[in-house]
Amino acid sequence: MSTIELEVQKAELARKILNENDENILQKLMIFFKNTEKKVGTQSWQMTVEELRTEVMQAEEEYEKGLCITHEEFLKKQAEW
Repeated sequence: MSTIELEVQKAELARKILNENDENILQKLMIFFKNTEKKVGTQSWQMTVEELRTEVMQAEEEYEKGLCITHEEFLKKQAEW
């Protein structure tokens, strides 16, 4: 990917984030970015067993709180982007 293509992709992502009004999606993006910040500088995206357990537990808690959407709802939101 060229530098220009990367900058275009970053601008598009920023635009989508700025236009997003769903708090749950924004929270999930924040969690994703926080989790990836921890891994900067590593050569692998592999998780430790403890990290995987934590992610699964967090996902289960979010599910129990109703902080999730169906696959169909996701596809609909994705199409709106």
